[in-house]
Amino acid sequence: MTDLYRYFSLNSEPFGHRRVFENELDFLDTFPESTYDSGYSRMRARTEEIIREKFLSKGGRPELNHPYYMVVGNCDRWFKGVKGFRASLSIPLENFDPSIISFTYGDSIPVMNGMVEGECSGQVYTLDEICEVVNRRGMPQKRNQECDNGTECYIEVQVWSEKPLERFMSEFAEQDLILHVESVVDATISASPELRSIKDVPQWGVADILSLMRKHPDCDVFMNKIGSLNASHYEDNHIHGIIHAFRCTVYCIALCVIRGYSKNKTLLAIDAVSNHDVGRTVDAANHGRVGADLFRDRHPFYDEWGMRVVMAAIHAHQFKEEDVGGILTGYDVGEDTSFVWEIAELVRDCDALDYVRLGVDGYNPKFVKGGDSKGLVRFAMCLNLMTWRYPRQSMKLFRRILND
Repeated sequence: MTDLYRYFSLNSEPFGHRRVFENELDFLDTFPESTYDSGYSRMRARTEEIIREKFLSKGGRPELNHPYYMVVGNCDRWFKGVKGFRASLSIPLENFDPSIISFTYGDSIPVMNGMVEGECSGQVYTLDEICEVVNRRGMPQKRNQECDNGTECYIEVQVWSEKPLERFMSEFAEQDLILHVESVVDATISASPELRSIKDVPQWGVADILSLMRKHPDCDVFMNKIGSLNASHYEDNHIHGIIHAFRCTVYCIALCVIRGYSKNKTLLAIDAVSNHDVGRTVDAANHGRVGADLFRDRHPFYDEWGMRVVMAAIHAHQFKEEDVGGILTGYDVGEDTSFVWEIAELVRDCDALDYVRLGVDGYNPKFVKGGDSKGLVRFAMCLNLMTWRYPRQSMKLFRRILND
């Protein structure tokens, strides 16, 4: 028998598993089209119970309550041509212990729920048994080359253990997602005259930024700051809500690492950037000043000088550049305001980098002032695409940084 194949869409991990999702709607969202509802999810759960029980009765040793799904042999014509999946991987059959893989001749939903007739209806096979069936009937994709009978386009494999799949559950998915997002962003830049000036400054690749952040000795400390963001402190929308704060904080960490900031300076910058819009929940017109006050009230044990720096940067970010100096001096940060000015400019640049969330047609790269910040415009576009179109995958990607 040939390799086992897994088909998946580019906006999901190759072995994204429903048991990691908070609800069945998240699980159904991993499919390329919204063609499945909660009724399908319940039927799938019942079907898996039946398959597991039958497999156990035949000596199988499933380690999971819900299997991962693969198919026997190449089925591009069905999964890519008809179902719309855009990616696949194959794993040699010998990588799988026969005691953790079961088979149905056709899609298990119709096979196990009385929707097909014949000898394979309601049958769950072991590896030896499915080989015998193939010897008699042949491979479904050869018997049904035109995909006229969808339930017999492939042999479905239920993989009841994560062990043979573990190496495909992180790096493959991450790199595949990055390449897909970067290709879309590059095509957008090339097609938009107003964006072509981005290429005047060398742009950081997504993988390069992730690698740089991972290698920093305090990466876990910085990323924990992202993990501590509280959605209730932000407006409940995509423009000024927590996802905007998340992206801006990622830009901030990247820039601080690129610039070689100290741990303390980076933490001050992160607090200023991640809290720059919290005041909008109270007074949008004066959200800079209000946000500074909210930060003070929510952090009673903060270092006194650091508190003034963060408050000044939050307050100043919504004002024109010529007005920033007067605001900074009002916070008594000392005669040398260069340090707080640098933090304030960083807040403004991170906010400006995320202007692309409002749409590329109105985006002006000149909003970004810092030279090294200009090199993150492409990265900002990629992160926006990930968080808007693939919210689960983008957060998982950065959680992997945190846990590496």
